[in-house]
Amino acid sequence: MIKTLADVVNFYNQGGGKDSKKSDLLKPLKLSGKEKKDLVAFLEALSGNKLTSDKHVWKQPYPAEYEAIANWTEVPN
Repeated sequence: MIKTLADVVNFYNQGGGKDSKKSDLLKPLKLSGKEKKDLVAFLEALSGNKLTSDKHVWKQPYPAEYEAIANWTEVPN
């Protein structure tokens, strides 16, 4: 399991793991240690407060036009 942002960067730096549905376009990033650190620092700088207050949580029913896809993991984008 990927637990930290640094773990995510490492995962994609190594090519994004093995997955039969992974695009051939996803290649190892070949970032240096400093580049990975810099990327994590940049991404963390984009972070803000969590949007979990009542003001930010959707409490209304989802519109019918956004029907849930039961087998969404099996459907191509």
